[in-house]
Amino acid sequence: MRWLAPPTRRELTLVLFCATVFTLAYNLENSLRFVGFDAFSTRGALLTRFGFTPANTIVGTVLQDGRKTEEWRDELDDMIIWNDEVNNLHPQWKDSDVDYGSIDAGQPLGVGPHSAMWISKARLEELWPNRLAVKSVQEGFWRWNDDVPRTKLVRHFPGYTVLDQPIIFNNNIYIVTDEPQSFPALDSITSTMTDRMQIISIEEAKDVLGRYGGRIHGVSWMCTEPVPQENILLSLWSIYSSLSNASSADLSSFKSSPSSLLPDLLSPARFILPLTPTFSDLDNDENGNKKPNFPFNYAEKDILPPSAPPRPPVLPRPRSHTGIHPLLLKIALPHMPGVWYKEEWDDYVGMEVPYVMDRVVMGDHGVEGIEALLQQHSQQGSRDWLKPIRQNVVSFFQDRIAVAQDDSSRKRSLTYVHRHDSLLSEDHNALVRALMKMGRERGIEVNLVDAATSEGLKVNNDDVEWGNRMGAIIRSDILLTSQGPDILEGVFLKPSSPASTSIMVEFFAPDSRFIGAREHDAVAKSLGMRYIPWVKDR
Repeated sequence: MRWLAPPTRRELTLVLFCATVFTLAYNLENSLRFVGFDAFSTRGALLTRFGFTPANTIVGTVLQDGRKTEEWRDELDDMIIWNDEVNNLHPQWKDSDVDYGSIDAGQPLGVGPHSAMWISKARLEELWPNRLAVKSVQEGFWRWNDDVPRTKLVRHFPGYTVLDQPIIFNNNIYIVTDEPQSFPALDSITSTMTDRMQIISIEEAKDVLGRYGGRIHGVSWMCTEPVPQENILLSLWSIYSSLSNASSADLSSFKSSPSSLLPDLLSPARFILPLTPTFSDLDNDENGNKKPNFPFNYAEKDILPPSAPPRPPVLPRPRSHTGIHPLLLKIALPHMPGVWYKEEWDDYVGMEVPYVMDRVVMGDHGVEGIEALLQQHSQQGSRDWLKPIRQNVVSFFQDRIAVAQDDSSRKRSLTYVHRHDSLLSEDHNALVRALMKMGRERGIEVNLVDAATSEGLKVNNDDVEWGNRMGAIIRSDILLTSQGPDILEGVFLKPSSPASTSIMVEFFAPDSRFIGAREHDAVAKSLGMRYIPWVKDR
């Protein structure tokens, strides 16, 4: 037979047989598991039977979770995994900081006879807070096919709602559910975007939304007012913190992290203003030309030729008001990347694919004020609902508070935030003289702050004034302001105690209608403070 002759049937059968035996032998564990045998135990028995492995080895004695079987375990295995027998032999270790009954528990360096150290899951989350919160690029896409994400109503007060998995698409917010009666009326959720919200069934969603989309992870705060109210931070945090089961004891021992302000709640990832443009002025100037969005003053010698006339400076465009001081937002929620204004929102809702939002906390003061929302805290007797936010703010002024606390002669502190033309000049001057006299006679620290010079709406020296203003309020027990939103900064006063109650005093004009007084009173009561509206001498 020639070398290049085609193989015979006998030769082909021999080659296939050898290949099959080699494949089964090379993948012995999978082969044994495929026919129903325990791979670890059977492998050790077979190899020992064939004489390839000494009988005194531990092959076949390792369980699938990596531990040895009981007959092969030694003292070191018992220490690592722990059991009742070792617990009885070493009762002194039971009182250490480590819960040895859990494999997930950690052990500090120097504990135990071998000084082995490992980190528990809880400690790992504390050291690396975003380990579980960070999402990869691949997790931004969601193919649900026919299993369209359902929207869930988590919490609702008139004007304030928490939704899980609402879907934004084609300039609309879709609530996908087959139980529309379990959701409130749309005009009870928002007063301005009812025409942009729809409740659709699951079958309708399959046709409208398709089979896949994007995903916006994390918790989103959203204010659906064109001009957010000054209490938007309080209202959104009030309803969001109501989802937490943390007690006062939990709050006292818990230290907020970039991923969580409460032990059982994620921190908000973004603040969305779908009806508020980025800038408060018009986009075009008086000549009809579009204004530049980036007001950088470039060096003229690097741009203009020597003979060209100097270019007028580009003035920065004023940003729209968010209802939260821009510096306060960065201090209270430093982990929040930024604000989504109308332009960013329009980009998402105008995409040709839907986006599923993990959780949305919506607020609209136009539906109803925050009185009923805050009453839940008063009724439950909880005064610590704002504590995580306040702790973050206080942490930025620790040095100033420490200096004030070192002064043993100071008993209480008072801050008066005044605005020009809010009070008659003679009334303002008389009040200042009386406060300074009271401070000297009773040993009270009196701080006088001009609200107009401490707005700090852009990064300049005004920010220093705003920092001085907040530093004074945080270490004060009493806050005096003229009528307006300044009184809401009283939430950062020293917390009330059984021996001392923090007080918020708001001065109203004689012909005032006490606008906002009821809400300000509700804010103070929810925090255990006292609110006093003052007109003339009463």
